[in-house]
Amino acid sequence: MSSAHALAALIEQRKESNGWSNNDIGQRAARAGHQLSGKNVWRLTTQPVITLKAETMRALASGLDLPVMEVVQAALLSMGFKVTEGRATPEEAVAADPALSSEAKRMLLAQLEALRTGGEKPETELTATLRKLDAGFTDADRANIISLALQSPAMREQLAARRGPKDD
Repeated sequence: MSSAHALAALIEQRKESNGWSNNDIGQRAARAGHQLSGKNVWRLTTQPVITLKAETMRALASGLDLPVMEVVQAALLSMGFKVTEGRATPEEAVAADPALSSEAKRMLLAQLEALRTGGEKPETELTATLRKLDAGFTDADRANIISLALQSPAMREQLAARRGPKDD
């Protein structure tokens, strides 16, 4: 049977590899203290996943003999959410937080980097260029270096970050 979504595929894979029916999964969940009927298991394999209920996810995980998070991840994928393997890095968590402004994200990421480097800021393209400017170049050399550096989008972003927020 071809599965329509990730949760259905997970359920079907476990059924096929263990010789279980939908009712068997429901009974296994019941033995673990959960309520899950074979009809509900069938529904999860044949209909789109629209909502997640914690108890249903726990019951299904028990019935399938899988970690709850594996079942939840399959359900989230079925609902169209992107799920990454393992834990998000602090940078990914900051970037994904819709409650943080761009400025707050920039500040948090800078703070993370400072903590990782013992308080010393890592050398960026901008700081390397500025360091070179103080290494005995003439004013004309400095002007050329700055002109070339400002053509780089990454350089412009780093420069804007150093300046901080604009006052309107």
